[in-house]
Amino acid sequence: MREPRPDVVRITIAELQYEERSESERTQTAVVSYLDMNTLVAVFAVPRGASFLYDVTQGSVEIQYAYEMKAAQHGQLLHEKLIREKIGDTYYYCSNPRVQNVYGGLSRATIWPNADVEAYCARGGGRRAVTEYRGKIPERLTAEIAAFQSFRRQSPGVSDHSHTRPGSIYLGYETDRSHVSCKKPSRPSWF
Repeated sequence: MREPRPDVVRITIAELQYEERSESERTQTAVVSYLDMNTLVAVFAVPRGASFLYDVTQGSVEIQYAYEMKAAQHGQLLHEKLIREKIGDTYYYCSNPRVQNVYGGLSRATIWPNADVEAYCARGGGRRAVTEYRGKIPERLTAEIAAFQSFRRQSPGVSDHSHTRPGSIYLGYETDRSHVSCKKPSRPSWF
């Protein structure tokens, strides 16, 4: 790959940290007594004195990352920023709803015992995977590159019209595993 012209803005992104963490899921059984059930559910859907059981599974995923971004033109550093963030979420979800009669027999439940339990389980949202958050990192880095636009326009000696010339931006990306450089197409949308 050929080197860019010296009048282009060179943006270099170096990965300093990248860690993915997934907490092991924990499952607990929640119990709703007969007296805490909605009256209609207690009278028409379950045996007298029965309990409603359901499993609540909890876990969390997160990515901690750090990138150093630099913008330079004509060998001079125009902008430098360290981006260090943590993204992720804790989650829970409900499963295996069942009714247990006073003798210990179990049957599958097809209705929630009350509105509070139904709302709680609806808010849970389900299992999360770390892959859901990986795509947010390039979005964040791209947003930071877009923020360079205001810096370029305010910098003395940087032509306001350089963004219309083909090849006016050069990106370099470094990680501890490899080095990749690429030239963006002419007229990038963020410059």
